[in-house]
Amino acid sequence: YRAEPVVTDREYDALEDELRLLAPDDPVLKLVGAPVPPDSMLTKATHRIPMGSQSKVNSIEEFKTWHEKSAHAALHGSLKGDGASAAAYYEDGHLTQCISRGDGSVGEDITANALKFQGLPAYVADGDRAFNGAVRIEVILTVADWGIVDPARSKNPRNAGAGIMGRKNGHQSELLTAFAFDLDEQGREFPTESSKTDRLAELGFGVIRHQLCTTTEEAIAFYEQVVTQRDSLPIWIDGVVLKV
Repeated sequence: YRAEPVVTDREYDALEDELRLLAPDDPVLKLVGAPVPPDSMLTKATHRIPMGSQSKVNSIEEFKTWHEKSAHAALHGSLKGDGASAAAYYEDGHLTQCISRGDGSVGEDITANALKFQGLPAYVADGDRAFNGAVRIEVILTVADWGIVDPARSKNPRNAGAGIMGRKNGHQSELLTAFAFDLDEQGREFPTESSKTDRLAELGFGVIRHQLCTTTEEAIAFYEQVVTQRDSLPIWIDGVVLKV
């Protein structure tokens, strides 16, 4: 079954941490995402901007150490949606291509499916000025739409959503929701992560729940609040993202 994991996220993280201790230069630790399967029915496509990965901390103490070293007080906090990453490319306002993350350099062309995603407009403009640029998205099957796709909820929404995203016939793609979280807009620079998120919302993209945290303590409080609400959230998450 497409996107079915072999081990849990926690088990994978433990194995990765062990490998980092035993062999910090192992090439496996430099991999981002997963290569496109050789038997993929979708066309391979190259990202114009490579899609990297984020660093991970597994405790509040690790986070405090990281934040102190960063020498920046303000943090942009957001939910880390448990879905599949992709990049959407716009030319003269039109969504011309959407590529799954793949290995960060090469993914699958999922444009036909992406045109049906909720939260991902097919045409974007600011007044009479058409948008040109790239938007990074997390494609998620919400809990509500998971119940439509799989009433018995026999498979988790991340795996079900990834399978739908990669379907050749586009069936049920309209039940997927895109949450935009990064932006590269032609002719514009963004001084902060919050200004970037504000711009995404202004352009009509769906954005995930987020919050500005001005101190380490505020960031920890945001994380702890999310933990207590996790089971009642409208989407599955696998943590929070904090960016300086």
